[in-house]
Amino acid sequence: MDAVELCGEGLKEICTALGVPPVLNFGPCLAIGRIEMAACALAKELNVDLPQLPVVISAPQWLEEQALADGAYALALGFPLHLALSPFVTGSQVAVNVLTEGLKDLTGGQLIIETEVDAAAQKFDEIIKEKRAGLGIDSGINKGGDAIC
Repeated sequence: MDAVELCGEGLKEICTALGVPPVLNFGPCLAIGRIEMAACALAKELNVDLPQLPVVISAPQWLEEQALADGAYALALGFPLHLALSPFVTGSQVAVNVLTEGLKDLTGGQLIIETEVDAAAQKFDEIIKEKRAGLGIDSGINKGGDAIC
């Protein structure tokens, strides 16, 4: 089954008209620059700051430190960052608190460490719904049994 078939009618119409999938892959973890370019274009069009966008970055199985560097850049841009494997900061409760809670007030970003796929997806869903509501585009999300795409 094509993923667009799982979408609500509004998103399905857009994806079909544009010939794009409901979720876009921007490439490897090292492609944070592409995500930033797309997000900046959206933010400019909507006249909002980057942290207001319904964007979540996920690198669940990061394999090298460069992925963490890109993740840190995403946090600085104000995006939530999901990692399944904890980065090498857990020896400092101060660092953990800043990354998981304190950054929300500084940049809008936050580190989410979650190994369970369903729990991570639920957190993404909550963040995206909250950000969409903040932009006034929350109507119709997950109503009438539509899948969230």
